Amino acid sequence: MNVLLQAADQLGAGLVLATHDATVAERLDAIWKMHDGELVITS
Repeated sequence: MNVLLQAADQLGAGLVLATHDATVAERLDAIWKMHDGELVITS
């Protein structure tokens, strides 16, 4: 996880990650969740 976040930051790139682990999600800048079949930004 650290390597992915550091690489994205150094390259100025976006990172798309799908997880069910809340501790992983907490480390990301934005969190999107599915609600009634639609993506909703939560942070």
